[in-house]
Amino acid sequence: MAGRKKATAPTLPSTSLVASAVRYPGKIAGIYVGAKEWQRECYRHYGICGEARYAATYFGHALARCSLFVTDKAGRGAVPLENGPAVDVLDSLFNGSEGQEAMLDMIGQHLTIAGECYLIGREVEVEDPETLVVVEDELWEVLSVLEVKKAGEKWSITSREEGEPDIVLNEDAVVIRIWRPNPMRRLEADSPFRSLLPVLREIEWLTLRTFAECRSRLTGAGLGFISEDVTFPAPPAEINGTKIAPANDAEGMLFVLANAMMGAIEDPSSPESLMPVLATVPSEVLANGDVMQLIKFWTELDSETRPMREAAIHRFALGMDLPPEKILGMGSNAGSGGGTSNGISHWGAWQIDEETIRLHIEPMLGLVCTALVIGFLRPLTEGMEGIDYDTTNLRLRPDRSKEAIELYKLGVIKAEVVIRENGFDPDDLMDEEGRKLWLTMKVASGSATPEQVQQALEALGVDLGPLLLPAMQPRESRPDPSTQDHPTRDMPEAATLLLSTCEPLVLTALSRAGNKLRQRGKGGVRPSGVKAHEVHTVIEANGLTEMCLDDAFPHAATCLGEQAEKVVPRLDAYVRTLLAQQRPHTRALLTKALEDIL
Repeated sequence: MAGRKKATAPTLPSTSLVASAVRYPGKIAGIYVGAKEWQRECYRHYGICGEARYAATYFGHALARCSLFVTDKAGRGAVPLENGPAVDVLDSLFNGSEGQEAMLDMIGQHLTIAGECYLIGREVEVEDPETLVVVEDELWEVLSVLEVKKAGEKWSITSREEGEPDIVLNEDAVVIRIWRPNPMRRLEADSPFRSLLPVLREIEWLTLRTFAECRSRLTGAGLGFISEDVTFPAPPAEINGTKIAPANDAEGMLFVLANAMMGAIEDPSSPESLMPVLATVPSEVLANGDVMQLIKFWTELDSETRPMREAAIHRFALGMDLPPEKILGMGSNAGSGGGTSNGISHWGAWQIDEETIRLHIEPMLGLVCTALVIGFLRPLTEGMEGIDYDTTNLRLRPDRSKEAIELYKLGVIKAEVVIRENGFDPDDLMDEEGRKLWLTMKVASGSATPEQVQQALEALGVDLGPLLLPAMQPRESRPDPSTQDHPTRDMPEAATLLLSTCEPLVLTALSRAGNKLRQRGKGGVRPSGVKAHEVHTVIEANGLTEMCLDDAFPHAATCLGEQAEKVVPRLDAYVRTLLAQQRPHTRALLTKALEDIL
């Protein structure tokens, strides 16, 4: 290929890299493994089963969200390189990052379905749209194992159009096989679809069974017998343009049934498709002296088709290299990660996404990077550089906007953090002039002294003239209440009762939060001998507040009755403050938090 160094010898996997890729110069017949029948079957099920297609495209789209970069050596933890021959070589692959997204998408799908694919680069002749001159250009493709063939030392690509000849590759073409090694035979490919083929066939057969039920008129209507001398209905004159001439009444009855079934298939909305085919028989033939009897043609399997298919889909979800919730939906595992009957909470969903990336996406990315190092980068640079991946664009950060706002109100974090956690750019932060205007409007619209209101209005350009105020005696400031005094002293009986009701609710919420923090053991700390409602004083809950306080007041409605709507938000804010400041609960603090309600 133009501008590409030709490999002089087969480049095989080194001992430091996984044997999951190889670059072919056309002379390694022993490693070529042609398409297997199970791989054809896997691609067939990908085309007809929605669940299978979703699983494959999920891997493809996930890999496409990641980016590749060159490092000073192979393996995790290497230093990224910003320039150099190896960086230029990687940029030439699929014409840069945009083309590499499509490359990773296709590789992810093929490795999930068939367990292998081919990365092929070849020269093609194209016409320059400006000069109209035919020039040579590089074309990179990701092809399935069904599209690539090898005969002797010649590689070829099966034609896209029926009747067209195959595309034979020349010696300068780059052919890189990428595969997931089979544990039993490492040169053979393996994929999750392969082990799930029996389940995929079961889903297919049960789906076809459902189609058969819907298409057959007899399944929904049946055959009815009416008491009389045996008289079969007259058959139609013709069926599908063919004239009918039955030899006897029994054969005529068969034509009637066939005509009824075809009519329902051609027009399922026809009322006739719901009516049974009727025939008359002697009265003694009917059971129990009935005047009419309906014979059904469906079986007990019909009622079990749907649950059997759902069970098969569940088995498929469990067998894929993904958390089952990714295929069945987050609502299929209610209660996980602090979820409720409506499904998994956003914290549980975030944990599942992290598990998916760490245990399934990153291993596949590592395999792809190894393949590109072996088959593409090192044969061209003859160096020891490696290729690594970045999953930043794939990861979803947990929503910490509420915690950021609470901590900012407490004076713990900067305003820039609140801006960032709410998804805005730091440049959106209010400047000094805007802050002055905002404060002025707040003073003018809020409860302020007349002097403050007049100054605020003047700043806004409103002049109400001189301020006339009556002479007033200065008001003594109210002394701060002592937290040493009993908070319920001189308190009305109703307020004391409300406080006594709220305190157990607060202790329950703190105990639930403490148990969740203890289970997580954040920072490696698992305190022993600390009461559950005081664990937050030992383990920080920063970033975990939503998870800790999910369903924190389960009995509030029962205990508080009509007051719950007003009191619970105040209790929630109080507990959040204790978690943020790592302060223990006291009745004095609770009284102060509820003082305007008490």
